[in-house]
Order: sequence, then C-alpha cells, then structure tokens
Amino acid sequence: AGSRGGVNSNRFSLRPGKVLFYVGHNIIADGEEKKHIMACVKWFLPSSTTAEEPPVSFWDSAKFEEGGAASFMPVQRIYCKCTTFQTNINDKATLVVCPLPRRDKS
Repeated sequence: AGSRGGVNSNRFSLRPGKVLFYVGHNIIADGEEKKHIMACVKWFLPSSTTAEEPPVSFWDSAKFEEGGAASFMPVQRIYCKCTTFQTNINDKATLVVCPLPRRDKS
C-alpha cells in the first residue's frame, strides 16, 4: 500500500493487514468463464517501536492505511497467515506480528 490508499509499484515490502471480506465474480472472456476472488484488506501502519527481531515485527494496532485501490488484492497474492499479539509498548497500542510460513503440501 502506498500513501492515501494507493498502490505503491516502486517498492515491494510485506506488511500485515486485516481481511475484512472477500469478493468473488465470474467473467466470460473469449468464450471461457474465469473466476476472480479479491480480498478487501485494511493495512496496518508501522509502529514507532523500532526494535525488531526478525521474523517478529511491530505495527500500530489502532491505525490503518487510508482506504483506496490497495485495499483490494487478489487472494493468490496473500503471502501467508500470521499470528498476532496485542500489547502496549510505551503507552501505544502495538500489534506484534510473526508470519506463519506456508507448509509444503508434499
């Protein structure tokens, strides 16, 4: 997500978001039906807490990016699930996030 909810195509970085709902639709293109599923996501803002110990990161649990084009993404672009813990660090609501890598299905 870029500023004001826009898509930032200049740089790529993983960040946590909260999926609000999914939207699915079918279209017919060249005589073939295609299904698309999008997730509507609220993206967390980075926390002012600078201490990070990968893979754990800190995000502001009370503030989100402004809604916009970056709020909708194809579900196949969701990188992984994550586990979260809400706490207060220096009297600020903070979300501690740790990604849960996908398991190999073999």
